[in-house]
Amino acid sequence: MNPEFIKVIAFAAEKHKTQRRKDVDSSPYINHPIALANVLANEGGVLAHDVLCAAVLHDTIEDTQTTAQELRGLFGEKITSIALEVTDDKSIKDKAARKQLQVEHAPHISHEAKLVKLADKICNLRDILASPPANWDSERKLEYFKWAERVIAGVRGTNLALENIFDALLAQGNERFMNKKKAYTVESYDSYDSPDDRRPLLQGEFDSYEEALAFSKEMVAKFIREKINQGYSAEDAANSYRYGAEVPMIFGRSNDDESFQPYDYADLIAVELANKR
Repeated sequence: MNPEFIKVIAFAAEKHKTQRRKDVDSSPYINHPIALANVLANEGGVLAHDVLCAAVLHDTIEDTQTTAQELRGLFGEKITSIALEVTDDKSIKDKAARKQLQVEHAPHISHEAKLVKLADKICNLRDILASPPANWDSERKLEYFKWAERVIAGVRGTNLALENIFDALLAQGNERFMNKKKAYTVESYDSYDSPDDRRPLLQGEFDSYEEALAFSKEMVAKFIREKINQGYSAEDAANSYRYGAEVPMIFGRSNDDESFQPYDYADLIAVELANKR
């Protein structure tokens, strides 16, 4: 086993130790770069040391306080240069512009960087299919898949095995998310508003009642949790929500038994959280 590769993993784990992915489970961020190396080695047959190291390090400059100089000092110019080729320029504040630059730059990066790019997009598509961010609806997921397709168009001919994996995931996502209408909308209202004068404060669109319900419950629980942490009793926390918080309401295609009562839930969660204190 190569000692430097272990050093790379340890370095990335330290840099990403406080970060979490955007999935529902908020999984440790380090899972992602390790997944890239696994895809490259065990699915793409890529065993080049520099490529595997760059894959593990690919987000350190972009998403942590790591500098290119730091990487060069520890791991050398080759690994650093590959990592830099797949690093977005965060000085460009417009996210859409940064994403467009990925599309434009992809054909011109090195073969090694194209391998990392392929593995990165494969892992991201898998994550979106298996455990997407909680607030991503079908339209947002499909938008990412379409953008990833445009990026990978620029690296075709790099590794057939990885490209076939990407294409299969792309087809799966298109089938799942294409033309899928969102079934439920959550709108949040100020509880002080009269029924005739309510205006949405927050809105989310979801593919299932379960997703809409989970989002709504978290809205209530967040408010109650803050009050409990401030020393409120369960009763006072629930009353504080009842008389002064944003109230989520679920609209959409639902059966008669699919109903959410935010005030009743506030009473329940207040007792539960107070007992845990």
